[in-house]
Amino acid sequence: MLHPVDDPVEMEVLFPARAPYPKPLRLRWQGRPFPVESIHLIHERWEGSTRLLLYSVTAGGSLLRLRYDGTKVRWFLDGIQWEDDGP
Repeated sequence: MLHPVDDPVEMEVLFPARAPYPKPLRLRWQGRPFPVESIHLIHERWEGSTRLLLYSVTAGGSLLRLRYDGTKVRWFLDGIQWEDDGP
């Protein structure tokens, strides 16, 4: 089950040349590092004039939902499913 969070996180990202989206490499949340192992989905959403990028990633063995707010230039953890969560 995905637990809602909505916390800002520190991100290390790569902005590849000619790629449409930044690639998250690792994040730090509540002092804990989460290396990004795989990116499952990237979705673009607009809220008024604000472009949001929504990511579904596996990091540190857990499923995370991340949001990049291009207006605030900030990353947020929207939700987490811990590795040991059941179906």
